[in-house]
Amino acid sequence: NEGCALFNVYNAVITGNTIKATGGSVTDVNSCALHVQIPQNSKAPSDYTKTSVLIMNNKCYGGRNGILVYSHSDYKSKFGKVYIFSNNIWYKGTDTAAINWGGWDHKNSVSFDGVPNLTLAGNTLKKGW
Repeated sequence: NEGCALFNVYNAVITGNTIKATGGSVTDVNSCALHVQIPQNSKAPSDYTKTSVLIMNNKCYGGRNGILVYSHSDYKSKFGKVYIFSNNIWYKGTDTAAINWGGWDHKNSVSFDGVPNLTLAGNTLKKGW
């Protein structure tokens, strides 16, 4: 369903791509175009917060989300710096779901700030596709 899923990302540059989810459900997390995540059972390295993820100049066609950057870690592992710039994002979910980020500890059922250092700029959001 997801157009592109990157798990356990330490450093990444995602630029100049057209990414399209094959599923269009507005309720299915697996229908996002680009999903960058720390998986549930992963414990990221202690220096993980020194890493960076750059998502720039992409065309993303998603269902629930256009771009989702999330830590699902039961160990509350966090991303380092995340930059999301100049992307064209089509989505079918709610207006707040075009670009979504955060963290969820599944084991203890609590949310946490999984993306504490996020920069958003120049993204174009378009409902439906």
